[in-house]
Amino acid sequence: MKHALVVLKILPVLFVVVLSAPAWLTWPFLSGQRQQVVLDMVKTLAEWTRNTK
Repeated sequence: MKHALVVLKILPVLFVVVLSAPAWLTWPFLSGQRQQVVLDMVKTLAEWTRNTK
């Protein structure tokens, strides 16, 4: 049961990572402003995952 809860907490993060894969593949071709948007998204995601414990 405990393992199932861990998987349920990690599943949304994995979903976001998979969906953001195209952004990471195009990263070298993005302008500086667009790169900052992606970094801000990652920072927000990291903060969200820390707060859901």
